[in-house]
Amino acid sequence: MMNDDLAALRRRLDESATEGDRWMILGCILIRQRRFDEAVDALVKATELSPNSAPAWNNLASALRRLGRIEEATDSCEKALAIDPEHAEAWFHLGDCRMLLGDIKEAYECYEWRKRIGKIDMPGANLEQPEWTGSDLQGKTVLVIAEQGFGDSIQYCRFVPKLKERGAIVHFVVQSRLKTLFHSLDGVDVVVGSGETLPSFDLQIPLLSLPYLFGTDFDSLPATVPYLSPSHEASVRARGRIGESEGFKVGLVWQGTEGTAADQGRSFRLNDLRDLAAIPGFHFYSFQKGLPRAEIADWPAGSEVIDLGGAQVCTGSQVVARTPGQPLVSNLKTVPPASVGRLGVRIRLYRFRCEETGRDRRPSGTVNSSLTLFLSFSLRSPG
Repeated sequence: MMNDDLAALRRRLDESATEGDRWMILGCILIRQRRFDEAVDALVKATELSPNSAPAWNNLASALRRLGRIEEATDSCEKALAIDPEHAEAWFHLGDCRMLLGDIKEAYECYEWRKRIGKIDMPGANLEQPEWTGSDLQGKTVLVIAEQGFGDSIQYCRFVPKLKERGAIVHFVVQSRLKTLFHSLDGVDVVVGSGETLPSFDLQIPLLSLPYLFGTDFDSLPATVPYLSPSHEASVRARGRIGESEGFKVGLVWQGTEGTAADQGRSFRLNDLRDLAAIPGFHFYSFQKGLPRAEIADWPAGSEVIDLGGAQVCTGSQVVARTPGQPLVSNLKTVPPASVGRLGVRIRLYRFRCEETGRDRRPSGTVNSSLTLFLSFSLRSPG
């Protein structure tokens, strides 16, 4: 998919009529190749040659944001929107910048523009029932539809009980592998797996629109935990596999889904963590899936990584059930720490970050009261 996108950009580069467009498309190609400094140079040139091009300013904002230059990225978004107030991607990028700066309420308002970006397939777009926009819900049945990844669903499902508080009957469509876990969520009458037949309902809403409709700011983020819980059977199986031990339990995830846009810049090698093996009292457990599990064999002698990935998919409920006690989590994805934290298990999350990305500026004090976030490690881009 990524290679197809690059091929399309190169064709556009050959077909571009203006010099400014050529520099802009070159900048987009460089972004896809994660050559962000060069992308900024190309896109600055594009804005100089075509100062009234909203797409050029928007793409410059994208490159600047990936370098952690958030204020400059915000300024570029605003310039794009001054030229074209209906530029959906610029609003979307502005929302990302606002979130990174801690302006959560404004960020969620901007994020609603994702619905107007043609390349984003919004859940519920083909349903006949209208989207809920904040009207009275007493006696109404609302279908909430999960969107994006597992971690997004686990993090944002905390908003769903607010619909029940407003008098709604709540049906919740979630990824099939999260269905069992989400049966434990308060305020949900029916949990439906993706692809299953939908029950009858009056209104529908994408999950990630709930914070905007509730007027959420940083101080009003739902932060009560636990709001999810694993099944008793899953907990018993997990404790039998892990058992009780002194010290810290360290959960490891180091690779995402290879080749996807979401995984760019966040995966690294297990070998990058090898110095942890020398720390006494640490017990390591891998939640990693797929081929990267083979890297466990190269873990330093004298320490052990217990492989919990296995052939069976590690669902949200399994992740939580498998981390009893006080775990540490070294992580590049949101699913394991989100799952563990939402059950009220106290965790310390060590987030490894590549130097060119600047996605660590959001405040985190009340987002999850069971999680302590450490950003003290910095890895080179894993190429």
